[in-house]
Amino acid sequence: NKLFRAGGFIRMNATKHMGVGFELLADSYDGQGRAGLGADVRLGIFSSYQAIPFDLSVGAGVGYISGGDVSLIDVPIGAVISSPYKSDAGNTLVPYLGVYLLFTNVKVDLSDGRESSNNDFDVELRGGVRYTLASGPDLFLSLFVGREAQVMFGVGFWPKGRN
Repeated sequence: NKLFRAGGFIRMNATKHMGVGFELLADSYDGQGRAGLGADVRLGIFSSYQAIPFDLSVGAGVGYISGGDVSLIDVPIGAVISSPYKSDAGNTLVPYLGVYLLFTNVKVDLSDGRESSNNDFDVELRGGVRYTLASGPDLFLSLFVGREAQVMFGVGFWPKGRN
């Protein structure tokens, strides 16, 4: 099976302890093009304090992918723990680990005009690291292990404040 996937996302803070994210996705699976979109909400339970050396957040989202004769809806609900480490140069390294419950609904249009639908429930582990450069972009590497394994890497660009 050949898979090519490209996407983009935007994440912003709605409040001090709540973030929202949106994503767009385009991929090709065995030459069949698909497109999708998603949204999520993340709530910080507590941030890193001296007494508690890690952050904990919970989140939920929904994603939709469609193309050809297949459509898929994913609903992840989970929690992520992370711990930031700041260098003397101002760079920040943030390893993280999360556990998600993932509900998936897949619908396939069959050649005889009928539709086949399947619901699935899985547990997924999501781990990775984000490296934030003091004067540049965020770099990240993630590994998802569950129903399928997935490795993602990317670069996040953020507007820098003026001094």
